[in-house]
Amino acid sequence: MSTPSLPTGYDVSKHVSAGHRDCLLTVGFDRRQQHIPRFLVQLHYRIATDPIEWAAIARMDHNETSALGHDVYDEGLHVDVDE
Repeated sequence: MSTPSLPTGYDVSKHVSAGHRDCLLTVGFDRRQQHIPRFLVQLHYRIATDPIEWAAIARMDHNETSALGHDVYDEGLHVDVDE
């Protein structure tokens, strides 16, 4: 695939340039008026060029309504990094 898959199930999902051609951000978020109850930001690195292949190497997320999600208001912002 020429770009990483977009996050699904969010009100807004998009690709965002990371300033380097072998890195790309995917972003998904829900918007409730002036509030963001849930978001996902992933940094992807292109690990192969023929065919193009991407790997998610870092992730930040927030979901204040899920028991399994991270709530940045309670836990603060954190980054999960792939090893």
